[in-house]
Amino acid sequence: MRPLLKRPWTIVAACIGLVWMLAGCDLADEDDLGELPGSWRATDLSVDGISVKEQLDTQYDRLVLTLRRGAEGGEFFTFIGREQETDDDLIVQGTFDVDGDELTLFPDTTSPIEFDYAISDTADATLRLRAEEGASEDLILDLLRLPIRGAVDQVDLYLSKRPRPVSNPISR
Repeated sequence: MRPLLKRPWTIVAACIGLVWMLAGCDLADEDDLGELPGSWRATDLSVDGISVKEQLDTQYDRLVLTLRRGAEGGEFFTFIGREQETDDDLIVQGTFDVDGDELTLFPDTTSPIEFDYAISDTADATLRLRAEEGASEDLILDLLRLPIRGAVDQVDLYLSKRPRPVSNPISR
């Protein structure tokens, strides 16, 4: 058996492999968002425990929240709502931050909106955003242009990555 020092290419290859492995071990920045990145379609909205899904569906044909990481590493969000009866579609953009199970949206036009969030661990991933006990409940309702007023204590927005089923498929 030859000693390792007589095989310098083995040592060089081992060192290069170690450097690559150590460089790849710091993936915390890439994994800290978990399953959050992607497009999430709003499926339900409740205010103080009462579903206002009918009002959400009446106002928007589709309401989508997209969370993504930019090329320079920043996190960006976009809310896009296709309004049913007007040409004034909702488009809100900004940045976001994740800290544990808290998601904070920083819209370009309003104050930050803080949510507790939870993602289901089922095959059809769902996201629940909950704003409570602060100003965020009213801010999200204003941001989404929903005409719900009063003393709101809690808002739950439910979203899904699964596309909405086609209601009127074309037959061939």
